[in-house]
Amino acid sequence: MKKKSAAKPKPYPLADHKENASRVEQGVPVTDLVPFGRETGFTVDELAQLVHIPPPTYARRIASKARLSLPEGERAVRVMRLYDQAKALFGTHENTREWLNAEVPALG
Repeated sequence: MKKKSAAKPKPYPLADHKENASRVEQGVPVTDLVPFGRETGFTVDELAQLVHIPPPTYARRIASKARLSLPEGERAVRVMRLYDQAKALFGTHENTREWLNAEVPALG
């Protein structure tokens, strides 16, 4: 009889608000965005744009394993949480990405 393996925990922060706040205050490691990008299909440039970091700066920070500034960390955590909540609603990465990229006529 095979044992069911437990679901692997996400390598990036999720719903624990206190833990997220603590991580943001300490500086979120920029490398936390790498597994998020792999799982979701975001490119390096897309991740940099989502966190409002110029792509060359983002690449340097990845190479040096730097930490995000407070505003960048807050944005990164918000993006990751929003994505996970949207994926829970839409079911797949493909559907979630389609929703995120859809034009909203009311916004022009």
